[in-house]
Amino acid sequence: MQNQRLPGTRRPRFHDYCMGGQLVLWASRHWMQAYRRGRTVPPCVWQGFSVAGLVDVYGELFALLSIVAFREIPPKGFGRPDSLALTNVEVRFMEMLHAAEHIGKGPAADKISSIASPSMTRAIVAKICYLLELLHREGHMIPKDGQRDHAVGSNTCQFNQLAETYH
Repeated sequence: MQNQRLPGTRRPRFHDYCMGGQLVLWASRHWMQAYRRGRTVPPCVWQGFSVAGLVDVYGELFALLSIVAFREIPPKGFGRPDSLALTNVEVRFMEMLHAAEHIGKGPAADKISSIASPSMTRAIVAKICYLLELLHREGHMIPKDGQRDHAVGSNTCQFNQLAETYH
């Protein structure tokens, strides 16, 4: 499926997201890769969440991924963990998180309902909102391009300088 973009906008890249968004995307890529290959998620993923004090986010993210890994968000649509470019599937996944964080549950559910049944949509929105709540408690967020985080009420975005250096 082709990614829909507004004229004049560029496709999001890994570094466009705040540290919370980068961590979620990176871990999602590892989870989907492990799922495709029938393997376990590498220990470095749990360690990344553990060092950041986000162990609860780790569990919630993987619960969310087990729900959304279907049709429009297939595991094979996720790229390599070290890729700077986002695939169409990754853009769609990150847009779901971004919509829930900035627009709210209702509009986010409308966005998700095009790919899921009503009961599945409710489950996905509930998981996303809880995941975002856990991220926000620790001062992390998803937004790209330094967009205001309405859920936390701040305009700060922690960019991951190490990722920019080592990618």
